[in-house]
Amino acid sequence: MSLLLAKHGWPYRKPPTGVPFTVNRDSEQAEGLVGWWPTLGSRGQNVLRDYSGRARNGIFGGTPIHITNAELGVGIQFEDVGGDYINVGAISEPSNAITLVSWVRTGSGSQDDFGVYVGKQVAGGPPYLSYGLRESTSVGGAQSGFFVTISNVFRDAGQYVLSANTVYCLVGTWRSGDNLRYYVNGVQQLVTAAAYSGTITYNNIYPTLIGRSNLDNASVNATIFDTRIYNRALTVEQARQLYDPQTRWELYRPLIPRRRYYVAAAAPAATVGHLALLGVG
Repeated sequence: MSLLLAKHGWPYRKPPTGVPFTVNRDSEQAEGLVGWWPTLGSRGQNVLRDYSGRARNGIFGGTPIHITNAELGVGIQFEDVGGDYINVGAISEPSNAITLVSWVRTGSGSQDDFGVYVGKQVAGGPPYLSYGLRESTSVGGAQSGFFVTISNVFRDAGQYVLSANTVYCLVGTWRSGDNLRYYVNGVQQLVTAAAYSGTITYNNIYPTLIGRSNLDNASVNATIFDTRIYNRALTVEQARQLYDPQTRWELYRPLIPRRRYYVAAAAPAATVGHLALLGVG
């Protein structure tokens, strides 16, 4: 069946569950995407497709499982005990600006290790990690935060406590010459006291992982629904729009089946009494 792209992104407050979609290039949310891994696009599969157009598809490790959620659709559940993760390859960008986005539902388990919703290791010793949205859980909640290694110096926005078994939109941003900022459900909750200039430090021995840190081989106790990496720092308003129910699905552009219409045409003279149906559209 031929397909016709809808003009706008998904316009409803509920997720486009069961609806084929692609990236909405008309959306401001598509600008600067390094990778976009919506779990809705990989229902029941063992590959997490990259919808940014960069072909950075994620390969499952461990036994993460697909589950459904009324608010966000289909998610992938990770457990620290199983060592679950998704490997999206050795990504060595962004450089002098970054935004990390993760839609998650926190779990109720406890662990003392340093897991990441999305992140990349840089070394076996300090500064350890290039960037990440982290989870270090304790009973009843999770210590979350955002960090970036800038010109070989580890910079951390701090820690913010998330409640157990709760859905969150987590966003971390930084650009050279500015502060690290951490947003939870559209509201800035953490910001560094100082601004930092430089570039992000990388080591491509290590891949970018969703749901697990190379550092402690620690997986998060959470369900992840949407992961994004940008090569720019989203503004306060743009971070708010990612959470706003009216705009959170804007990046999802539904693929709408093209309707086919039929019209009656006069039959040739040699075929008296018959009509020909012509497909249009």
